[in-house]
Amino acid sequence: MALRTLDAMAEGGIFDHLGGGFARYSVDARWLVPHFEKMLCDNAELACTYLSAHQATGEARYAKVARETLDYLRRDLQEAGGGFHASEDADSEGEEGRFYTFDAPEVLSILGEPDGRLFCDAFGITGDEKCVLHRFDAPEDLPRRHGLAPEALEGHLDALRVRMREARGQRVRPHRDDKILASWNGLALSAMARGFQILKDERYRVSACACAAFLRRELFRDGVLSRTWRRGEAHTPGFLEDYAAVALGLVDLYEATFEPHWLTWAEQLVDALKERFEDGVDGGFHATEAGREDLLFRWKPVFDQSLPSANALAVKALLRVGHHLQRDDLCACAERALACLAPILEKRPRSCLGLLEGLDLVLRGPVEVVLAGSSEDPRMEALLGRVRSRYVPGLSLALASEGTLHAGKAPLDGLPTAYVCIGRACLAPVTAPEALERLLARQF
Repeated sequence: MALRTLDAMAEGGIFDHLGGGFARYSVDARWLVPHFEKMLCDNAELACTYLSAHQATGEARYAKVARETLDYLRRDLQEAGGGFHASEDADSEGEEGRFYTFDAPEVLSILGEPDGRLFCDAFGITGDEKCVLHRFDAPEDLPRRHGLAPEALEGHLDALRVRMREARGQRVRPHRDDKILASWNGLALSAMARGFQILKDERYRVSACACAAFLRRELFRDGVLSRTWRRGEAHTPGFLEDYAAVALGLVDLYEATFEPHWLTWAEQLVDALKERFEDGVDGGFHATEAGREDLLFRWKPVFDQSLPSANALAVKALLRVGHHLQRDDLCACAERALACLAPILEKRPRSCLGLLEGLDLVLRGPVEVVLAGSSEDPRMEALLGRVRSRYVPGLSLALASEGTLHAGKAPLDGLPTAYVCIGRACLAPVTAPEALERLLARQF
């Protein structure tokens, strides 16, 4: 069901087939006609979802959608300083969708014959009416109709899409909301870091590091994370979701780069989260910190909306940082929150899927993989590739290095070595990529 939904979205008009990325929602059951607004938070989460689908299935089409979504974020929403802007509007020149839709004469004027006819057939463009580009109406015998070998079709269409995107770039773009939100940037940080890990594209590592550096430089002062930044000014103390989402992004960035300072900052954020937002009596987390005079009451966000609930983000951040740093106090804090919210989970589970994911991490237990050896050794890359290519819920990936908790783990016989622990049970270390693959295959 999940994969069919991802396929339908990627085929539909809700996906921007020229520029990558997804519109906020569809107004019909086929995902054909979107509300054309494109949001940072939606695209960051969807990029991660398509990356996970690629890991779980090995299907290249999910990697392609993820790549095009990440490229959209880098190209159109990331500013030079590293932060990601919030969104792009649906309309331009006073008309919703004007930037994104085409009619057949326009396509033919850009691509000519016969490429224009092929593009129209492939992307559902008919007649003189403006059409939303989509793939699910394409005829099954499209390659034969246009004299192409089936295996050559997608490559040819990719080249035509580039030409169409360049032509579309001459239009008036929708307005961009240039504020930078900490929580949404945390999600984008995760997407870029995971994109580098799974797709092995250096551009995404650079983008992720730039985003994290921006957040540290512009939104973090004296241990306090600000929620919003725009044109050089940060303001509003961060909410629970800001601390949690940025911490999660930093864990993903550590697992992408193995630079310990990112994990150290993540630890600072979850310690602050625990101190400032936890209900010390009943468990769970308030959305805002104590002592705010402008608030009538403090509430505990539980139900997922466009983002997972702030409590869900907090639970996952505490668990992931706790697993990495072997801090049982952070894991216990996450479990207190789940216990506090258990009655709501039992009554309305479908409204709390983010918290159920956190519960799954607790019940499943962590899968810790520590790699020992030189990161420059090609054999280390082979081990790392086996880890990053698999979908392993609860994975905690680290590199043994001096000054870390794993400094005592050493290569065996001079070979890069993987140490795998499931929960609190550690397996015999392995040096062969195939052996590591077999250990991970047991988990999912």
